[in-house]
Amino acid sequence: MKSVGAADYVRLYQSAMQDLDAAVQLDPNNIETFNARGLTYVEHSWTATENGFESGDTVKTLLARAKADFTAVIDRDERNETALDYRGITNEKLGDYVAAIDDYTRVAAVNAKLGKIRLADLYCRRGARG
Repeated sequence: MKSVGAADYVRLYQSAMQDLDAAVQLDPNNIETFNARGLTYVEHSWTATENGFESGDTVKTLLARAKADFTAVIDRDERNETALDYRGITNEKLGDYVAAIDDYTRVAAVNAKLGKIRLADLYCRRGARG
């Protein structure tokens, strides 16, 4: 895998988002497009946080957009494991632990192992914060 600089990364991210936005416009019922765009928002928020090239407010906005996309998927397919899992992760990153617990509990109904791992990790991290 080739590493790219920050400027190239941002350019590629913006290009990907333009393509995903266009895909959503073309087929607003395609849940895979919403999942892909939500995952792109999440990945960008993580990369931006790790490398410090977006503000905390921008990262929260990215996570809120990701949550909206995952919610759009769940509205169409309430057992979509990817959307439930990543909406839980997004809620956790936004500090909404009650919503994250709800999502991870729903993940457990679809994939017991993953749901239990997510719940256990969240309870441990939340407990460690007091």
